[in-house]
Amino acid sequence: MSLRTLGALAALSVTFSLLLPATLIAQTTSRPGFVATSEVVTGGILGSNPTIAAGLNDLLAARLLTSPFLLEVADLDDPTYQNDDNITLNAFGGFDVDGDSSNNGSGTNLFVIDPTSFDSSTGEPISSFPDGTLVDGHLVAGPGTIVVGGIPLNGLTVEADFTPTGLTGIYEFQSTPTLAFLTQAFLATQPAPAPFAGTLVDLLNTFNIFPDTDADNDGVNESYSAVFEFGGISCQLNYSFHPGVSGLVATSQVVTGGILGSNPTIQAGLNDLLASNLVNFPFLLEVADLDDPTYTNDDNITLNAFGGFDMDEDATNNGDGYNEFVIDPLDYDQSTGVPISSFPDGTLVDGHLIAGPGTIYVSGIPLNDLTVEADFTPTGLTGVYEFQSTPTSAFLTQAFLATQPAPAP
Repeated sequence: MSLRTLGALAALSVTFSLLLPATLIAQTTSRPGFVATSEVVTGGILGSNPTIAAGLNDLLAARLLTSPFLLEVADLDDPTYQNDDNITLNAFGGFDVDGDSSNNGSGTNLFVIDPTSFDSSTGEPISSFPDGTLVDGHLVAGPGTIVVGGIPLNGLTVEADFTPTGLTGIYEFQSTPTLAFLTQAFLATQPAPAPFAGTLVDLLNTFNIFPDTDADNDGVNESYSAVFEFGGISCQLNYSFHPGVSGLVATSQVVTGGILGSNPTIQAGLNDLLASNLVNFPFLLEVADLDDPTYTNDDNITLNAFGGFDMDEDATNNGDGYNEFVIDPLDYDQSTGVPISSFPDGTLVDGHLIAGPGTIYVSGIPLNDLTVEADFTPTGLTGVYEFQSTPTSAFLTQAFLATQPAPAP
């Protein structure tokens, strides 16, 4: 969540409800990586028909915008990506921190690695190719499987060339034609591109394109060969800590009073904005330093607040009590690693929490001079609690509200 300068003040009250646990996965400082900016099918049986190739390429391009494909050249001794006789190529999915795919080619964009890209028991990247080499800027690594925008590319040996850009420390890469295969089982889960109906497998069958690769060596072809080329540019990557911690996600937030709640039209517009922001920008809380896992009595807790990313990107299940979120790394002080919105010395008495005063950023909206009081109650699910605040006085600055569009009409 971005921080904004505070100007003239306006008071309001808010009420929000949260469920526990939502697993929060914190982030370390960033490190150099690469983000794919292009990926196209150029050959193999999936590239043999122009209609099929065009449909796949549209799918790949759309996936790169919504599901970034990230690479890291680990164990690197040469920061110019020229010569190194033993590197490891790691591939990840992730989240675009600024939510703007149009600047992915800037060379400096920041991404958060999807924690499901790591083995949950070892913490190691799932798509990892050790013992790779760099010779005169030419990388060779593999074979293995890389998941690109949710699409598994199997039997892959990556060869790519690194070249410097005009910006210090920023490099581009371009792969050579790379042979891989896609399984029929996976393509059966993908819809055919418009104007066709059914799945991609249905479309392939229509064009008499059938599996040509026996990837599991059982004597039956179950996969389709494809030649890919992909390119990209430098970026910054934030790794994930393991394991996650229990937290809370806001499922509702409404203005109920203050000057901003005094007019029904203004109040309704703000509540629409808040509801929309909760869908697109999850508001996450952690009750840290907690000794009582039932949220009943604790004389010294810390309340931390974060923005973040919904790992399954489905806001409809945020209220199930078990959803997982990745914390926005910008919600940590980049020098100290301490949460920016943090209220130490809070208390829990008979399930009633008090913490503050301070500033909490809720879905990008700064709530200033906030003292949070809320009650925890158990649900019918083991270890899952509801959280309901009392009416909470805060203020929004005129400078911030000047950046927000008026609601329709």
